[in-house]
Amino acid sequence: MRVIRCFQLAVLVICLLMSNASAQVTFSFNYTDAAGVGFNDNTLGAARRAALEQSSLIVSSLFTNYDATIVLDVDGSETNDEFLAGASANYNANPSGDGFNDIGDVRLKILNGNAADPSPSTADGSITWNFQDFQWELGNDFQANEYDFTSTAAHEIMHTVGFLSAIFENGEDAFGTQPGNPGIWTPLDQFVADSNGALINSDFELDLARWNAAKTGGTGSDGLFFIGPNAVAANNGNPVNLYSPTGMFEPGSSGSHLDDDFFNGTMIMEAAAATGPGVR
Repeated sequence: MRVIRCFQLAVLVICLLMSNASAQVTFSFNYTDAAGVGFNDNTLGAARRAALEQSSLIVSSLFTNYDATIVLDVDGSETNDEFLAGASANYNANPSGDGFNDIGDVRLKILNGNAADPSPSTADGSITWNFQDFQWELGNDFQANEYDFTSTAAHEIMHTVGFLSAIFENGEDAFGTQPGNPGIWTPLDQFVADSNGALINSDFELDLARWNAAKTGGTGSDGLFFIGPNAVAANNGNPVNLYSPTGMFEPGSSGSHLDDDFFNGTMIMEAAAATGPGVR
């Protein structure tokens, strides 16, 4: 069962990535399931939709004094029993040169308003959900083997906002830039580090040797860390352990979540629910 705990640290990470911009964000959902399935289930669909919309208020309440409407496509027909849910922003804008400019549509709109939407006719991101293989508690009346819908939904929405690394397993960025050359990275990647500091230098080049060592370095000093100053301050002055399981790089999970083994189910942005499958 995933529970909402230690949300503050993830919030401070995102606030730093937003370059100190503050925003009141409204999330709007397009439910794309077939009739009778997932969020459109004949019996549970209405309650599931209401729970997702309520969960989005947790995230939107973090950003005040701004007006942006974020549109997400939502599909609850996922059948891969290896994970609970997944989410991503859409990327319709061309990055403005090398640097930490690989910015999704969600973040662009939060920072610059609805007028900055690079593709107004499409959604800004998407969420997928697995109702087939897992039992979900939509409120607080948890039973055995139930997963917490609310915190999982907040986790996924946070990914669309920008909690995401674009450092691929081989050290390339999302555009295929070879390691050692200036790349185009997400804002989060500016603060992805090993125990010696940031892995991408001021010329936007990834140190491949250090990346290769840390990406599967496991829990502790040999793995990956997040070193954004606000998050470090919230973590009692310590770098924040990122997910970098020993001997295995997991695309979509490694580097884009907090470390399950270190935090042991106490952080909302960990890669897996405390009792089983992962979230993306």
